[in-house]
Amino acid sequence: SDQGKGLDTRSTMEFRSGGGWADDDVTDPSLLPEDYIIPTDASGIKTYVTFRNEDGEKKKVMRKFKVVTKKKRVPKCIAERRQWAKFGACKDAPRGPEEETTIESHDEV
Repeated sequence: SDQGKGLDTRSTMEFRSGGGWADDDVTDPSLLPEDYIIPTDASGIKTYVTFRNEDGEKKKVMRKFKVVTKKKRVPKCIAERRQWAKFGACKDAPRGPEEETTIESHDEV
């Protein structure tokens, strides 16, 4: 009946009877498929796919996150100061604050 329509009935039947990832033995957690991440698409959505065993059934969990990049505005004088070369004891240190010489103060007013 499906012949001539381009449908391969043999592979369709194997898929139905062969079962998928959810038809395997769920008592052994090592038989769960590995988790994977679908990279960020054009609309900025990243998808995490995990598999877990709940109440003797395999569950596929897809979590989608919107990836947003925010630009932080900084006054010109601060941007210029950040480009200054380090001097003194911190001369050869990498960029960023030094724990030995810099103290951050969070004063609440």
